[in-house]
Amino acid sequence: LKQKDNAILHLLMAAEKTRHSHHEASQSLDRYLELLKASKPSAMLHPWALVIASRLTNPPISTKLIATFIEHFPSQYVILTPTERGSYDSDDDNDDDEEIHETLFRHWNEFKAKNAVVSDATDSLMALIGLRKVKEEVSSLWKSAILLKKMDPEARKENKVVANYVFLGNPGKLFAPLTKAEYS
Repeated sequence: LKQKDNAILHLLMAAEKTRHSHHEASQSLDRYLELLKASKPSAMLHPWALVIASRLTNPPISTKLIATFIEHFPSQYVILTPTERGSYDSDDDNDDDEEIHETLFRHWNEFKAKNAVVSDATDSLMALIGLRKVKEEVSSLWKSAILLKKMDPEARKENKVVANYVFLGNPGKLFAPLTKAEYS
């Protein structure tokens, strides 16, 4: 990370600077984006860029950025500040909202078709109303599993996944069968 024009370094600097100077953080984020655009065409935006950008904007834009981040990376919820979590969690009151249910169900079916996944347990979970966070976490696990499956054995060794869960209540009946799902 010693290079002056290392994109990820500028992203990390932007993250740190959000605590001290929004102007300097914006400059670092802008530099990160410039370097990303100038790099290879397949370069992808780092997910933290959404969080950093949200810290430099005001609602409703910041709330939408946080929601987008959590939708695609639910396991990274822990890196958010309590305020960011609160802005997202305020939507939990609508956990049984039919629109949320339909969206998660549709995304699962699209993912399943695209990746030739067969999982009766996940189908059953996604058919339930509510449980948005559980469904998002399961979706994230599936995405990780597919990525790992596509890696060569050497890369897979370097990217081992450690999944430790604590179940409160009785969610194990829903979650445990998911670990036995198969690919078609």
